[in-house]
Amino acid sequence: MTDFAADLVPRIYQAGLSETSWQEALDGVARQLGATGVLAYDVPARGQAQVLANRGFGDEALASYFDHYAGCNVWATSEAMVPGAILLSSQLFPDSRLKATEYWSGWLRHVDVFYVVGGIVHADAASQVRVSFTRPESRPRFEPAEQQALASLLPHLHAAFGGHKRLQQASRLVGPVLHTLDRMAQGVLILRPDATVVHLNECARALLETQTELRLEGDVLTFRTPQLRERFEAYARPATAREALSDLCFLLPGKPGLPRLQAAVVALPDPLAGSRHLALFVKEQRTPAAPASALRQLYGLSPAEAQLATTLARGDTLADHAQQRGISIHTARSQLKSLSLKLGVSRQAEIVHLVTGLAQGWHGPH
Repeated sequence: MTDFAADLVPRIYQAGLSETSWQEALDGVARQLGATGVLAYDVPARGQAQVLANRGFGDEALASYFDHYAGCNVWATSEAMVPGAILLSSQLFPDSRLKATEYWSGWLRHVDVFYVVGGIVHADAASQVRVSFTRPESRPRFEPAEQQALASLLPHLHAAFGGHKRLQQASRLVGPVLHTLDRMAQGVLILRPDATVVHLNECARALLETQTELRLEGDVLTFRTPQLRERFEAYARPATAREALSDLCFLLPGKPGLPRLQAAVVALPDPLAGSRHLALFVKEQRTPAAPASALRQLYGLSPAEAQLATTLARGDTLADHAQQRGISIHTARSQLKSLSLKLGVSRQAEIVHLVTGLAQGWHGPH
């Protein structure tokens, strides 16, 4: 029985990663069991069942089953039919009484099925996946040894069908999300930590053509200056100095006659599998920072704090500010902490957003 499972488990997991290969995987199980037919379907809490694999049942027979005879299925309505149990049809309903049922006279005899082994291999709040392997009355009934063999595959079937359903749910979201990204007026790139581009919208593609710092080489985003590349690589590393690198904001020089671009990198949550991803947002820098005098009046900032706020809003880093002002990075960090408290924010990007947003409505002297 171990060899039985070992031969089939890889196919089962491959099927879980595909939209089309359940038929091949379950046909392999059917051959090992000596079954003449197989039927696997997903029954949602609401809506129509989805057939995942079918051998031996015509379209008309399946339509009549789901339209009416599923409700007459004396095996499926048995109290013994619970998720996670592989059962023989004789354990669910006596073979001697089967031919007296509407299920037999109206459906089973027309599809030439009398013996079944199977069960509910995956269940959650949204749906149940049911798998059945069948034989006609002219063939021997399934034996407990075959039931145990199929039961040895149950953990793998459960995991593979669960993964398959999660991938289906994700794929239904991906299309609308990418469509929304492509309609945004702001440039958005989704990157892996090695700067491989997973997706970029049309606005990002157009904006990248207007600047001189970043360029696409195949599907990899490259940096012209080592300093910016090093900053990105430091940010992309797993949580090493995340507090010091809570935000990555910078300016991209424009080509002659074109405005600079503001850029910000944000870490995204882990996807279904694989490494952490990043989002790079780019837009034209058309809004000046609010004047330091306004920030001092509105928020009670010290001259040093106001200068730091306008410096960050221009796209410079904390290290750039420290160098420009001739102060230590420790002093700059202390100023940043005090500035954040007075502005009521916790992230550097929020400081930039607040200062540039204030400039849009500022009508005082510059």
